[in-house]
Amino acid sequence: GNCELTDPSKEIVHQGVTVVGPLNLPSAMAFQASQLYSRNVLNFLMHLYDRQARKISLDPADQIVKGCLIAHAGEMLQF
Repeated sequence: GNCELTDPSKEIVHQGVTVVGPLNLPSAMAFQASQLYSRNVLNFLMHLYDRQARKISLDPADQIVKGCLIAHAGEMLQF
């Protein structure tokens, strides 16, 4: 809670709203953030992976790939 009701290191309820005042929120979230990030990277790479060819395959027509590509086949892509 970044508000005037925040009490450092306490969780309070004011008019039905829970206001949380953690002292070190980043350290409490680091593990979950790392898990989420690594899962996203894995899913992205698996989307690019061609199982039959056993390699990463970039299809510029694919919506996800198209949104991530900056350059392809020696050419800068337009956005």
